[in-house]
Amino acid sequence: MTIQHSENENTEVIDDNKEMGFLDHLEDLRWTLMKSVVALFVAFIIVGVFIFNLADVLKWPLKKSYEMLGVDSGSGREDGGEINKASSFKVFIYADSHDSSLPINAGDGSFLKNGKPGVYIEYDGTDEAVLKEILASKGKKIIISGNDVDTGGLTQSFNNPDGGLRTNAPMEIITVILQCVVFGGFAVAAPFICFFVAQFILPALTLREKKLLMPGVIAAVILFLLGAAFTFFVLMPFSLYVMIQLNQQFHFEVLWNADSYYSMLVWFTIGVGLTCEFPLVLLLLIYLGILQVSTLTKSRRVVFTIILVAAAILTPTGDPFTLFLVAIPLYLLYEGAIFVGKRMEAKAKAKEEAANSIYYEEHD
Repeated sequence: MTIQHSENENTEVIDDNKEMGFLDHLEDLRWTLMKSVVALFVAFIIVGVFIFNLADVLKWPLKKSYEMLGVDSGSGREDGGEINKASSFKVFIYADSHDSSLPINAGDGSFLKNGKPGVYIEYDGTDEAVLKEILASKGKKIIISGNDVDTGGLTQSFNNPDGGLRTNAPMEIITVILQCVVFGGFAVAAPFICFFVAQFILPALTLREKKLLMPGVIAAVILFLLGAAFTFFVLMPFSLYVMIQLNQQFHFEVLWNADSYYSMLVWFTIGVGLTCEFPLVLLLLIYLGILQVSTLTKSRRVVFTIILVAAAILTPTGDPFTLFLVAIPLYLLYEGAIFVGKRMEAKAKAKEEAANSIYYEEHD
């Protein structure tokens, strides 16, 4: 049964002019939950079918961070830059049936690593031609041994031909798959679940509440997507770039667990996306008359300090540049809330003055 609003916008009635009972509401809620569960189950299946594609997409920030270092995570240097320094090392290059760029013919199975044909190449640190020939190879490269290997950032390409991710426990890959399926499924099903929930609650709202709810929901979705996109395309690549640089400075080998990487990516993205919703909370408080814009204006310094602390908690690296990269957009959102809040207060004041004017005219 469909609920309709009466003329005063505050009374709920159904089509036969009888109020909807508790059991009727419960039945509607049951169907809403069932449709949401089905949508979520279908989304899990869809994401599961394309799990490998999704995993590759989620590795984009990591690959981008290697590109920022001048490294292609899997096939050597692409920018053609000069080699800064190279000490001696020994590298294994996997053979590829489509790869004619190996320094020697290694496709006959003469050399094997992990059961796959390839070639061992030793570089003594002096013959730059040999090094360039190694870098030109399209085969995946693994450093076998070496002393302080530094080829202008190319060490990471050797050690991490697949983007620097690994698993170190038998069941860790299951954790990664579950993370991708669960979070990916929720992301795909979220619009449908929101639609079903809206179908359930909208008939019970007055016209005034609907006019307030719809713009709020749209703004919330846009702010979350902007925050998530900013995290995925800007914050994560730069944060990973900083962490790789720090590891190189300490001469540490970068071998990150896939579970840790995907967890950090998902929670960092969700965290920043949700943090970007705080201007809506401020505007809601202003609309309800609980908070005044003048209070927000006077609290700028305090709020900026709070934003810095929140940014320090959110950012995985904690370096000043990344911290301000998060803090500045959040503070701009705060200023945006002040700007919109002033317009809301001015509009409310104008309506109040108009209502008072009509009242006095009617009673004169």
